[in-house]
Amino acid sequence: MARSAAAVGRRAPIVSGNRDEDPFYPPLAAALRCHRLRPPRTVRPPTSALCAASPALRAELDRAATTGIANPMNTEAALAPFRALRARHPGDLFAQEAYQDAVQQYGVEGNLKALAEEYQALERQHDGDPVYHYLSLRSLVGYSTAAAVEGLTEMTVQAPDFAPAHQTLAAIYASATFRDSVKEARERAKLLALCPKAVPDCLPPLLPGPSRLLAQAEKLLAQNGDQARVLAMAADSVSHDEWRWQHIHPHDWYSDDEKRAALRGLWASYWQEWAIQVRCDRRQGRLAEADALLARMGRSAAAFQSGPGHAYRDALATLVRLYAEGGQKEQASQTLGLMTALPAEKPDPSGEAQVKALKALIVGSDNKK
Repeated sequence: MARSAAAVGRRAPIVSGNRDEDPFYPPLAAALRCHRLRPPRTVRPPTSALCAASPALRAELDRAATTGIANPMNTEAALAPFRALRARHPGDLFAQEAYQDAVQQYGVEGNLKALAEEYQALERQHDGDPVYHYLSLRSLVGYSTAAAVEGLTEMTVQAPDFAPAHQTLAAIYASATFRDSVKEARERAKLLALCPKAVPDCLPPLLPGPSRLLAQAEKLLAQNGDQARVLAMAADSVSHDEWRWQHIHPHDWYSDDEKRAALRGLWASYWQEWAIQVRCDRRQGRLAEADALLARMGRSAAAFQSGPGHAYRDALATLVRLYAEGGQKEQASQTLGLMTALPAEKPDPSGEAQVKALKALIVGSDNKK
C-alpha cells in the first residue's frame, strides 16, 4: 500500500551503532557476563557422539528450510516452521540446533536476546545435561562468540566425545572473523574421528545484500509509472535494508566498519525513499506534504557529514534538485551554496561538473514558478 508523506515522515530511522547507547543491550550483556563468570560445570558424559539427524528428521528439516526462506524479512514467518519442528521433537538435539540456526539467519536483536535467555533457562532446568549445556553455549555464537568459544572449549575437555561441540568450534574457527587455521584443523580432526561423515557448518549464514528496489522505483517514477507501485517498491526496499541493519547490528561476525557501512546504507535508503515520496506528492498535488518532508530532509542532511567520500555533497545535491524541480529557487541556491563551500581535499572534476549542472537546473527552475 502506498504511504503518504506524513507516514514516511513518521518512520523512526535507526541511528545508534553503539551497544553502549542501545537500551536493548544492558540486560543481555549482564546475562552474558554471568555466563562467563559461572564456575566450570561438571557435565555427564554423553551417551553417543550425536553425529547426524535421523533420515526422518532430516526430511522435516529440509521442508522447514524451504518454507522458512519464502520471506526471510518476515522474521516470525521464517522462524515458524522451525519452532513447530522443535515443538514436535523437543528432546532432539538437531531440531534444537535447526531452530537456533534459523534465529541466527533470520532474527534481529530481540530474537537473539530471547534465544540466549531461553536456552539459559533450559540449561537450568536440565542441570548437568551436556546437550542443554551445549545448546546454551551455542545460543551465544554470533552474539557473544568469545564467551561461546570459552565454554565450548571447556566442554570438550570434560566431554571429549561430544561431537557437536567440536563441530561448532571448527565452524567458528573457519569463519573470517574468528579464523584460526590451527584450531580449526584440530577441532575438525576430533570431529571426524567421532563422526567420519560430518561437515562443519558455514558461519556466518549468508547475508542478503542491500535491496535494489529503490533504483527500480526511481526508474519507474521517471517513466511516469504507477505511483502506488513506485511507493510500494520504495517501502519494501527500505524495509529490507532496515531488517539487514537490525540483523548485522548485534552480531559479532561483522566488524565495526561493516556495521557503520550498513548504517550509512540504511540512511541513504531513507533519503532515497523520501525523495521519491516528495516527487510523488507533488505529482498528486500534495504540495504541503511535499514541502514538509523536504524540510525534514534539509534538517537531517547533516547526518551525512560524517560519512565517507561524497555522501554529504550528494545529499545536498539531491536537495538542490528537489528544490529546483519544485520551483523553489531560493532554497536551491542556498543549498548549492553549502555544497560549494565544502572543502575539497583534491581537485574533483566530477564535483565541478555536478555543480555546473545544478546551477543550470536552478536557472531553469524560474519556469516552474
